[in-house]
Amino acid sequence: MSSKKTTLMVLGMGIVLFGTWFVFIKESEKERVIKKLDELEELISLDSPAGLIEKAGVVKGFRDLLADPFVISTTNVRQANGARSPDELAGMFLGANSQGYIFDLSFSSTSVVFPTENEAQVTVLAKGTVWHPNQGEREESRRVSIRLGKDDEGEWRFESFTDE
Repeated sequence: MSSKKTTLMVLGMGIVLFGTWFVFIKESEKERVIKKLDELEELISLDSPAGLIEKAGVVKGFRDLLADPFVISTTNVRQANGARSPDELAGMFLGANSQGYIFDLSFSSTSVVFPTENEAQVTVLAKGTVWHPNQGEREESRRVSIRLGKDDEGEWRFESFTDE
């Protein structure tokens, strides 16, 4: 076999291998953003008051998932509106949890668009359930717009939350 044929064969195999990796193995940016939504659902969905280790995990989770500052604009919980640090939001969340509030969060009907390569705009139907032993259960669903941006390491972080 001539060296030209060998070179073409090796090049062709390389292209096939790269194509296979790109199509089947490499996680797409959309999949990475959806994975962040899944992580946020899991973080917020506590089925009992958090113990000490869980509290540390919640604080770490807020720090890992949220940009600093994280901007909230909602008509539902006006005292939460504004630019907040991940630690401040974790404290608010854990404070409510320590008072007996149990939360469940889920996202559906997810739409993801990328205005730039470092920005994702997500529209979802967010379903939140809050339960308290003295007040019972309250459930609410609403469309929300969530903006994510990439940090210096290329990780997606939640930057803002706006209900529609």
